Amino acid sequence: RAAMEDRYYPELQYAYSQKRLGVDVARFGDDATVLYARQGLFVADAVVMRNATTTAVAARVAVAKAKWEFEQVFVDACGGWGAGVCDALAVGRIRAVEVNSSGKAQDPRFFNARTEMWWRMAEWVKAGGWLPKDDLLLEELTCPTYTFQGGKIRLEEKDQIKERLKRSPDRADALAMTFYWEDM
Repeated sequence: RAAMEDRYYPELQYAYSQKRLGVDVARFGDDATVLYARQGLFVADAVVMRNATTTAVAARVAVAKAKWEFEQVFVDACGGWGAGVCDALAVGRIRAVEVNSSGKAQDPRFFNARTEMWWRMAEWVKAGGWLPKDDLLLEELTCPTYTFQGGKIRLEEKDQIKERLKRSPDRADALAMTFYWEDM
């Protein structure tokens, strides 16, 4: 909660950090598409879309890119919908990184890319990351547990998190996307 309520940084403290956009894509059902903009230690409020087509999500990313001039856009490519968003972005000459969370981690300590992104996000919060005031995000960030599997750190499965939360951790997943690559 301190990362949401007790932190404030003047823009000069993060103005020269890389601008990133994380996009967790959902098409229909209970899950939502969520976009999070992050620049260094600062995270803007979430953009939440429900039942949005891939072209509508790509259009919203394009609007965000025009407004914020992101250097990196990371899109969740699991489940297929993110690939459609990336295809539509490519038509508009917006480069997006397709993130396969279940894919191999860059750091061999981690079981998969998802675990690595969430770990980096947790370290960022501990190092002073400033989160928007959002009770849903807070619940999602504090719900998951870590275990070890084959000597590697592993974040629990999304289905287990959804079962406890009674919803998908869409907000936390979108924010985690901004940590796919280490900060520059």
